Amino acid sequence: MTEDEAEDRVGHVMRLALAALCHEGIKPELVLAAAHAEVVAALASTFGGEAAAGCMRRAADRIEGLPAAADAALALARPMGRA
Repeated sequence: MTEDEAEDRVGHVMRLALAALCHEGIKPELVLAAAHAEVVAALASTFGGEAAAGCMRRAADRIEGLPAAADAALALARPMGRA
């Protein structure tokens, strides 16, 4: 398995796990917050706090200002009816 294939596989399994937890009735916000905390803790314990913090800062720089999916869907929706 190549690194790209492994990365795709990990992403796929994580999406399935997150969806399964939401399907059990756990609020998506809680699922995502807990998953984020686990990933940050794993990065810090694997690479150290400074490297993990740098990784989080770079990720924040890439995503800051992006709209939520619901906001993007509303902005891209076709108008219905007449004003």
